Formats: sequence, structure tokens, C-alpha cells
Amino acid sequence: KEEKLKSLIIAATVNADFEVGEVIVAGKNTSFEKGDIVTYPAKSGLGQFISGNPCLWLTDTEIWGVWSKEEWIKLNSENE
Repeated sequence: KEEKLKSLIIAATVNADFEVGEVIVAGKNTSFEKGDIVTYPAKSGLGQFISGNPCLWLTDTEIWGVWSKEEWIKLNSENE
């Protein structure tokens, strides 16, 4: 059975800029699904406007971390 990556903690000492976004469409065989929250390096992916909305195409290798929306909300509320 294939395990899906659901969380990743990035050390606070990492000196890299990252962005956070919500998955609106996920391809087959990915480790994330629609509604998940992902972190990825700043200035990565391919930007495109879809129906007037800015979107970003990312590959699995560009994703640093994946959380369900519930996990993300809980994680951020604990760190406030």
C-alpha cells in the first residue's frame, strides 16, 4: 500500500523563502488532493490566470509540505 505524505516540518533555521497555497486541482498519483494546503519554494512553478484567478502549476518535486486544511488550521492556531 502506498503511503501519502501528509505533513512535513521544516526547521526554523532553514533560510529559504516559501509560499503557501491551497490545492484546487490535483493530478493522478500525487501525494495531495483538492483542498490540501501545500508549502513550496518562492518563485517556483508556472503561473497562469484561469477564469481571471491567478493559479500556479507545481510538480510533486516542488512541494515541500502537505497538510489537510484541518491540520493546517490546528497547526497555526497552536502557534499563535
